[in-house]
Amino acid sequence: MRFFNFFSKKKNIVRKRKGNPDVYRIQNEDERMNWGMEKARLTLHYFEDCLTKPKKGQHYFSIKARIVDNETTEHIWLNDPSFDNQGNIFGTVGNEPINIS
Repeated sequence: MRFFNFFSKKKNIVRKRKGNPDVYRIQNEDERMNWGMEKARLTLHYFEDCLTKPKKGQHYFSIKARIVDNETTEHIWLNDPSFDNQGNIFGTVGNEPINIS
């Protein structure tokens, strides 16, 4: 929890789950989190390069993906990610979703 308090002065909600990563509810208007997500989008090509030409020691990859189900949005881990010709990311769901099915 201490790590995420760094991102926001507002109280964030943590949901602990046995066998799955903890889930942190971060405010939509959290500037640092939004900056971090924007930076991730802008540098996604570096991640794709590592997937296609991994360097020594780079053997396990996962990425957080935004999943929208009707009006509900959840960010979940995708393991073994890959890109198609149009830049879409595919992978295996790496944790149990909470709010989407």
